[in-house]
This record gives sequence, structure tokens and C-alpha cells, in this order.
Amino acid sequence: MKSFIFNPENDLALASGNKVYTPPRNAVLLARCGALLPMWLAKSGDTVIADKSGVENWIDNICVMFNLDVNVSNTAPSQSKGEPWGWSPAIVTKLTSAGINRSCLPDDVTIERMRQLSHRRTSIEINRQLSLLGITTPPLAVEASTSDEIAKAVNHFGGHFVMKSPWSSTGRGVFLSNTTNTETILKNAEGIIRRQGSVIIEPLLDRKTDFAMLFYAVNGKVEYRGLSLFDTVGTAYTGNLLLPESVLKQQVEQQLNEINLSSIANKLETVLNDIIKNDYEGWLGVDMMVQNNGQLAPCIELNLRKTMGVVALILRDRFIAEGSTGRFMVEHGIFEPLNSAKIENNRLVDGEIDLVPPAQGFRIAMKVVSE
Repeated sequence: MKSFIFNPENDLALASGNKVYTPPRNAVLLARCGALLPMWLAKSGDTVIADKSGVENWIDNICVMFNLDVNVSNTAPSQSKGEPWGWSPAIVTKLTSAGINRSCLPDDVTIERMRQLSHRRTSIEINRQLSLLGITTPPLAVEASTSDEIAKAVNHFGGHFVMKSPWSSTGRGVFLSNTTNTETILKNAEGIIRRQGSVIIEPLLDRKTDFAMLFYAVNGKVEYRGLSLFDTVGTAYTGNLLLPESVLKQQVEQQLNEINLSSIANKLETVLNDIIKNDYEGWLGVDMMVQNNGQLAPCIELNLRKTMGVVALILRDRFIAEGSTGRFMVEHGIFEPLNSAKIENNRLVDGEIDLVPPAQGFRIAMKVVSE
């Protein structure tokens, strides 16, 4: 029995490292609007920790339409297994406050190990190991903690670079030299180094397509689960395609220079097994990029947590008509409820439907387009 909680601010909480963390306003809004999103991930008898006041009818209707058997409550069974969006010291505090016995959650040493694995230096190590296995990677990123080290890295990449915070999310803490002047980036670097100890400097790549490979870690073994083909506006996530795995693979591979994604997935399993070992259990994603020259950037970053791509994968496999063309959407704004869904056998066949109660702030929904 698991108790789910949606904490999309997790990467920011990791940056703070504190047991109590207050996220920025937009992260609070997304967490509130998306509090019921884990309903789609949970299994029979699981609990979603959320306030259901005023949306009881919406929950009941969704559970009937899609044959969900999920409890929604502000509190969790004391002996349940915590299942957050991602792990941090702060979410442990929230889960114990919700009623879960501390002994049922990862201990402080394990949480700190997961925090360190979530640092962007892990992505550098993944690329290093992939290159040793014969996978072509872009020039390795550099971790810098002084202005001299930053200047050297910037010069190494010819002034065309990306600077990233060691821990950040949804585009925060990411600065591109082609959209922000170098002086401003370096000024931001000072604050990041003061708070987080370093910055990551990467080559600025000529991006064509963003996608990710999704994996699941359990009992010390990391296994590939599927592709995630997603859209961004700037550096902010906006949605995922819901298509059969074979179609997604074909769409990505036809943009690449004779690169077999199955081979990349197999090698990533090997590398991730070596790096993660028994220190993490659950979903993880490796963000990738197709460059305009047809080359693959096999690890832009590691997300040691659930991602919206994981939600899209589960929606595709469980809740839309098999073989359908669909889309999972996360939009910012004020929206009216969707009411065009056609559902058969607990799957969306046509139209679109809200995945969380409509609210002022964010819409999270899925749609299917008839062939």
C-alpha cells in the first residue's frame, strides 16, 4: 500500500537541503492545482494525500469512468509506503506530518545520497561512462565553483554555453548564452555558487527535438520502460505526445544519424546500474536531445524522480484507446472544464478530459484525436 503526494517543487527543495522548505509561488500553484494527478499513477487501495474538499463529485466521476480505486485524504495510513513525486528532506517532513511512520520512509543517509545523485554532476558522469562504452556524446560539461573556472569553461566552449544550477526544475536556474548576455549569466553564477556550491557549464547545442528515456529502479536494477517525446516553450515543459512506443521510436530515430535507440537504452541501463546501485528505488528519466546535425545528446540531465513523461507513459498504456494518437497537456492560465470526452471500456477514445479538477492556475489534461 502506497501513499502518493505531488511535490513538483522537489528539485528546488533539494537545492535548499532543508527539512522545511517554502517553494516559490508558481511551484505552490502547480502543486495545488495538480494535487490529484497521482490518482492516475496509483493502484487499487493506494492513497493520494490531498484535500478533496469541494471536488468529491469530480473524484467519484473520474473513478467510475476509468475504474480507479484510490483513496483521497489529507492523511495517510501510518504503515503505508511514501510515494512522492521526488525525494528530499522536505518531503519526508510532509509525509510524516500526514501520518506516515518515519520508519516506513527512507532514512536521512539515504535521502542525502539521493540528493547527491540528483546533482547535475551525475549527468557529467553518465556521459563520461557512455563515451567509454562507445556512445558519441557532446563535449563533457564542466563543474565550476570559482569565477576563474567559469571563465575557463566558457572559453573552452567558445562562448556558446549553457549555465545550470546543480539542482533546479522546470527551466529555473538554466541560462543560455544566446538569450542572456554573459555578464548577466556570470552575475547569476555568483549567487548560485553561494547557495549551492557550484554551477555546471555545458556547450550550447543546436537543438531540434527534446525527448527522454524513462526507467524504473528496483532492488538495485534499473530497467528501461519507454520513450517520452515532449514539447517545451523556452525551457518550460508544456506536454507529451501519447503514441505507441514503436511510433515514438520511429519518429525519433528518423531524425538521427543511424542511431539505434534500443542500443542506447541498453547501455544506459548498464551505466545507471553502476551509478545508482541500491541507493534509489522508483521512476527516473534521462532527458536527451536530437541536434540539427542528426547527432544525439544522450544525457542532457538525469531526473531522479517521477516526471510528466512518466504520467504520459501510464496514460498511454492504461487510459487511452490502444494505438490512438493523443496528447498530455500542462497549460498555465484560467480554464473552463472540458466536456468533450468519449470513454469506452475505461479508456479515452476521443475528445479531451481534465486529469485534475479545473482550477485557476494550471490545466492538466489529455486528449485523443480520431484517426
